[in-house]
Amino acid sequence: HHITMDLDRDSLKIGDLIYLRDVNLCCYLSVEGIISEDLVGVEEISSLQDSLFCVHLQRQYSAFRELNAFLEGYNMDKTKITDEGELKYYDALERGRHNENSLNDAYLKKKHGQVVLFGDSIQLFHVKSRKYLQVLPGKLAKEERENIRVSLDVNGNSFSWIQLCPRFKIDKEGDRILTNSEVYLKVPERTNEYIHSAERDTAIGHDREINCSLELTSWRLSIYQSSSDTLNAQILLASQIIYISDPETRSCLTVAQQKVESLDEVDKTGDENEEGKGDAVQYFHDYGDIVFEPIHNHIDSNFLWFLETSSRMLGGPISWKTDMIRLKHMNTGKYLFAEKIIDDDATKKSDADDRSTVTTHDKIMFTVTENADLPGTLFNIHELSGGNKLLENGKAVQFGHNGVWIDRGDVMEDTVSTFMARGTKDKLSAVNLIVQRFSGASSDGDESSESKSSSKETLDVFAGQSARNYIRKYFEMTIIPAEDAPISTLWPGSTRSDMELFKTIVDKTVLFSQGFSMSAVNIKIGIDKADPNLRTLRQNLLREQSTLEIVIRMIHKLIPLSERLESPNSYQSGEDSAFMKMGQHILHLSFSILYYSIIDNNENQIYVA
Repeated sequence: HHITMDLDRDSLKIGDLIYLRDVNLCCYLSVEGIISEDLVGVEEISSLQDSLFCVHLQRQYSAFRELNAFLEGYNMDKTKITDEGELKYYDALERGRHNENSLNDAYLKKKHGQVVLFGDSIQLFHVKSRKYLQVLPGKLAKEERENIRVSLDVNGNSFSWIQLCPRFKIDKEGDRILTNSEVYLKVPERTNEYIHSAERDTAIGHDREINCSLELTSWRLSIYQSSSDTLNAQILLASQIIYISDPETRSCLTVAQQKVESLDEVDKTGDENEEGKGDAVQYFHDYGDIVFEPIHNHIDSNFLWFLETSSRMLGGPISWKTDMIRLKHMNTGKYLFAEKIIDDDATKKSDADDRSTVTTHDKIMFTVTENADLPGTLFNIHELSGGNKLLENGKAVQFGHNGVWIDRGDVMEDTVSTFMARGTKDKLSAVNLIVQRFSGASSDGDESSESKSSSKETLDVFAGQSARNYIRKYFEMTIIPAEDAPISTLWPGSTRSDMELFKTIVDKTVLFSQGFSMSAVNIKIGIDKADPNLRTLRQNLLREQSTLEIVIRMIHKLIPLSERLESPNSYQSGEDSAFMKMGQHILHLSFSILYYSIIDNNENQIYVA
């Protein structure tokens, strides 16, 4: 931590990215946000994106409230309004709400960088899902039934207002809020209620509930990135998504994908020891597991990396001369890793020359690891133009670790234009790579179709990832009971709501794959039309992020059920039919994802086949 306080950078402002930590229970305020909108407290931040909130100006909601009050008379369904005068009134309200929204957005832009003081009310905007934190007065919390539920909402309302109150007497209302201050998050629309972490111990595998309560929770508010960092859009910032391309061969840096050999589950026990991987390590090629894949008509989501700083919890710009960075591969969640191994060939050669001194030669392999703390995950950057101290978008750079720079090797066998990534000590000859921020463009340079909708919607890659992680969780939960086991479920340890949730997730994934928003309602697939290009892109995303692979594995896992039905000695007891029904239900849902992912999509059809 810098001892010197930079008052300007360290005071909270509108537009700052922050994270909040419950000091007492040691958990970070976090929310997955796209499929599950329940706020939770997590002890370890595995995905930084889930815990970053942007400080927004308090928005006004009077026209919004008026419109909703009017619609409530029609059960929130505007198609039921028939009377001419009422329709006119509705249009006027709709216009009013639209103007109010534009005004709110304009104010937010204008006040960007304004200092926030103790006692001010703000709104917390979850950056990844693009939704506001909001208290739901009509709903009780699930764990602590005496408290009220806290969730996310795209528009927010007056229950999204949060007043930042000082915890310590040394801070007075009207003082600046410095980073790492402790604050109470008061909900001004409820009397004496605060955003609160549930004190009840949580079930294993579940995160702590966050609710709205009369009890106080003290949160340490830390600034991750200052509002001033975003003023120059050219500068790349930590936690942004980038892709790294080699313009000479029109290819991008990515992790090599192993082909799926078998659908049976492998025992993962002796598979990988993080420390030394032993002799039996299979790299994808002679220099590790990193390759340059050719760019086709869109940026494959496997080309995307999160840019992280060496101290993960501090964001902002990157001074390329002094700062080290980490690259976290978005789809796998693993870090680019320079691994030292002993190079036998080089060692043998030097043996032959001079028996008396045996020198071992290290060789650097570029691969990936889940452990971000290994020193091999830290890379230096060298920007070739060298004009600006800060790393910029679209500039030519080189990445190195300990004097070994990433270079383009030979073409891989059996491919036309996939190159190995290898290390070189010769910085001058190392390949020049272009680092670009990814903003969700559908194809090269054509952002028109997506950028219109994307301001309100999360990035497709996040939505796809979110669906995949949930489906994977259910795949791992599925266990087929032994023939004679008195078990009536395929999901031991699941709760009643799990089947509902699984169905919701599948429905959202299908909507998403057809080019609709995950939160869209009343869509009739096949009748309502979406943008066909977007549909293809999203179907591809299901393949790229290995959602399809997981679904196919799920179907494969359930094969024994149909075999059991066919076997002559299967007697239909009640128990039996219970999990048979469950199996059929899971299968039905899994097949619907497969079906919608291959409609009019040749690549996916071949992949699934």
